[in-house]
Amino acid sequence: MTKKIMVGGREVGISGLDSIFEKAFEMDDAPDELLKEILLAELKEHNYVPDPAEKDYSEGLWKAFSEEKDRRQGKDSSHKACCSCKRGC
Repeated sequence: MTKKIMVGGREVGISGLDSIFEKAFEMDDAPDELLKEILLAELKEHNYVPDPAEKDYSEGLWKAFSEEKDRRQGKDSSHKACCSCKRGC
């Protein structure tokens, strides 16, 4: 199933996104920079990534991964820690 993420301000379909995320979740205790490298490498295994767009894909993938991580941990990533919504953010 193809899921979409934002890449360079556009919505882009990504094949195998769940398995890409799972690979990174297996190494969740790794430093962020290593996780970003793993995510990009896995992305390129399943999808064509033009060289000039690698940074945009990496940033979009990291944002989507971070949101999925927050979702799995029961956090609402749409709120900031300094939020005054009284939801305990």
